[in-house]
Amino acid sequence: MLTTFTFEEQPGGKTKLTIRWAALNASEEEQKTFDASHDGMRMGWSGTMEQLEAYLAKAR
Repeated sequence: MLTTFTFEEQPGGKTKLTIRWAALNASEEEQKTFDASHDGMRMGWSGTMEQLEAYLAKAR
């Protein structure tokens, strides 16, 4: 899997984080499995970002 993180400055000193992922050198069957896994990946990344947000809030 290839994961790309993009950070963009936003008004008010905020940062927008975009995460994109793609199957890398996948066979047709692997691509189908990857495509079917998007909801789980989204949930995993959401949980990770929530943990990071909580950590950063305490570090201020």
